[in-house]
Formats: sequence, C-alpha cells, structure tokens
Amino acid sequence: MISSIGTRIKELRKIKNISQEELANELSVSRQTISKWESDIVSPDINNIEMLSNFFEVSTDYIINGKENKTSPKQNNVWIILCFIIGIIAIIGTSISMIINKGKNSPLSTINFSYEFVLMIIGSLMVFLAVFYFFKRKK
Repeated sequence: MISSIGTRIKELRKIKNISQEELANELSVSRQTISKWESDIVSPDINNIEMLSNFFEVSTDYIINGKENKTSPKQNNVWIILCFIIGIIAIIGTSISMIINKGKNSPLSTINFSYEFVLMIIGSLMVFLAVFYFFKRKK
C-alpha cells in the first residue's frame, strides 16, 4: 500500500516524538496547517517540503513519493552513542597501555607507542565527531 504525503509527514513526526504544535513552530506554520497536511486536505508547497526534509533528515523525494529508505532519528542516535563509547574505550585503553608500558625500554616500545598514539587520535576523533553530531542534531 502506497502512503500519502500526509501519512509520511505524520509517521516522521511520530518517530521524532513531537506534536503537531511543535512541528508547526519549527516550520513557522500553524498547527492547523500541519493537521491539513497530515489529513491530506492540502499538500505542503515545495518550500515547506524542503523544510520538512531538513527537519526530519530525509530527502524531499521521500516526502513526495516515499521511495527512499529512511533511517529514523533513533537509529542515528544509536550510531552516535556507539561511536562515542568506542572512542572513550580507545582513549581509556590506550592511556592504560601507555601507563603500563611507561619506562620500558625495548625495541617494541617505540612501535607500541606509535600504535598507542594512533589509537588515541582515532579515539579522540570518534568522541569529537559523536559530540559534534549529537549537538548538531539538537539544533
């Protein structure tokens, strides 16, 4: 069964767990306008479709014809949290390894330090990106 534009807007709004009033405020339209869109009484114009796609983080193509695989905001949050956790684990694990190996003068200690340094950089980048995308989504 092919869903309508209004059905997709309502579905996306419910996934994001916001009211018609909250969506209306985000798009600078009235709550009644959102209700009319969701009831398929009227369709949003192209500017509103673009604002909807930006707000819900889907393409305009998905809103218009429903032919795009969309990921829900909850799925995106899982990836952000996972990236943050892996980054923290990399930083903590690398720090512990550096403390344990501190003062050991073996030929492998230089190689280990190089790996530890790279892991520390990767972990820091993962944490930075996770925090960046988390706060970017909150806007």
